[in-house]
Amino acid sequence: MSEDCYDCIIIGAGAAGLFAAANLCVANRKLKIAVIERNARVGCKLLLTGSGRCNITNDSLNVSMYNTDDYDRLGRILRVFGTSDTIDFFENRLGLVTVNNSGLYYPSTYKSSTVLDVLRFVIEESDTAVFMSCKCTALTRNNGEFVVSTASGKELHADNVIIATGGASYAATGSDGSGLRLLREFLAAKNVVPFDCALIPLTSDLNDLKRLAGIRVHCDIDLLCDGTIEQQSSGELLFTKESGISGICVLDISGRAVSLLRKGRHPEAILNFMGKDQDRTYEMLIRRKNQFIGRTLSNCFSGMLNRVLLDYLIKYSGADPNAPVSETDNSIIMRIAKSFTAFRVPVNGTAQPDSAQVCSGGVMLHALDDSLAIAGHRGLYVIGEAVNVNGICGGYNLQWSWSSAAVSTRNILNNV
Repeated sequence: MSEDCYDCIIIGAGAAGLFAAANLCVANRKLKIAVIERNARVGCKLLLTGSGRCNITNDSLNVSMYNTDDYDRLGRILRVFGTSDTIDFFENRLGLVTVNNSGLYYPSTYKSSTVLDVLRFVIEESDTAVFMSCKCTALTRNNGEFVVSTASGKELHADNVIIATGGASYAATGSDGSGLRLLREFLAAKNVVPFDCALIPLTSDLNDLKRLAGIRVHCDIDLLCDGTIEQQSSGELLFTKESGISGICVLDISGRAVSLLRKGRHPEAILNFMGKDQDRTYEMLIRRKNQFIGRTLSNCFSGMLNRVLLDYLIKYSGADPNAPVSETDNSIIMRIAKSFTAFRVPVNGTAQPDSAQVCSGGVMLHALDDSLAIAGHRGLYVIGEAVNVNGICGGYNLQWSWSSAAVSTRNILNNV
């Protein structure tokens, strides 16, 4: 095999690309592999994962945690390489020590750099060629082999090519979605969904919402549109200075919210800060009213919520936080209970696209086979965020990176 000819070329050295390379290196050290990365270092986006803690997978792996165009195929792929396979490979093949924190798996160091290191080391110890600061400009097929052209004028040849160029989130890390242009010769435009924001903070035009900026609170959240609950989640919520909401529970529903906004619809986030329904909350507030009859409304309900948020919600209900509780009719207490359990935040947009952690869109899953090869183009694979699969928070998106890389490389290994 000549110097510029390879068994497999992997374009993109993010989570999926590195995991694909690691799988090939571990399984067959005789393979000639090349990894091409446009950045000056590998794994830039991986280092940001989970706020730098890197939640690598989740015990509750299920297709319902994802958005895609082919749930049957997604399910088959996740069954071939799921949570236990991921943990086994990282621990027994790469040497990573993991911890299970309430069903979420992390490196024992809780540092993304540890995950990057174990992937990087196994690749460096092989004869894999890694081309850094190298931009691919074209992908063609000539006499049965793929030809990858680079901006420097170099041409690399291979029997197999894996496209792992990511989506369009965190553009500063080199993930801008442009990698899919390489597939124009092999894939009809109808089989590519434009990239859009998925895990991203939401904004609102609700009056004075900025006053709550910086407040963190646990809540249940329903994404409501035209009377229908589109999605639900729960967890920590953060009010942002951009007059919006963020936090895990918001990110989980954001992809669906963006989809509704793009269709010209008007979704709302319904926030329940109590963890119980309106009637039970009302009963609790009445008990407190009777117990603290000499206080103001704000002081009567003090200790239930952040004080700024508490007063905001009381005002939102139409009541005065400084009104004596003894002079407050129970109908007003019911309105306050409603504001505590069904605070309506109209959603009118998102934070800047660069703040999206994950994107929707990419090559449609139904346009690929179960090994993630493009139909009719044996040896050409698309994996990771470049495929139209995105999950909620909790390690689901990284698991897709691992699973997609594993099934594609298994097919390559079975055919070399």
